[in-house]
Amino acid sequence: MNMGCGLDQTGRACDNGRCKLYNVDMPDVINMREQLFPTDWRETDIKSNLNDHAWMEQVDGSDGAVFFAAGVFHYLTTWQARTLACELARRFPGRRLVFNTIGRLGKLLMRPLRRDVRDARQPH
Repeated sequence: MNMGCGLDQTGRACDNGRCKLYNVDMPDVINMREQLFPTDWRETDIKSNLNDHAWMEQVDGSDGAVFFAAGVFHYLTTWQARTLACELARRFPGRRLVFNTIGRLGKLLMRPLRRDVRDARQPH
């Protein structure tokens, strides 16, 4: 499960030919993905905000799952990241969550970018 996938192809790169792949991101991003990277029967693109946990209902983790969020959590508030991780743990017990983090300097350097992303979402 590639959370906040953007145009990332990590799932395909790690595929052993038997995996069920899921990509979740905002609708406009998934629309672009669908144009650039058509999926086959083992890959599902999910149009959703990560903070709307209803997307998890579309994921079958019964045969194991690895959830990864590369470059995603630093765009979420601490509460949003914690809530997402707790909801994943509740719905998919025993599964794995892989993510990267940034230190204090990284957070400081990210402030202008977070502001730009927030401003870009505002209607003009």
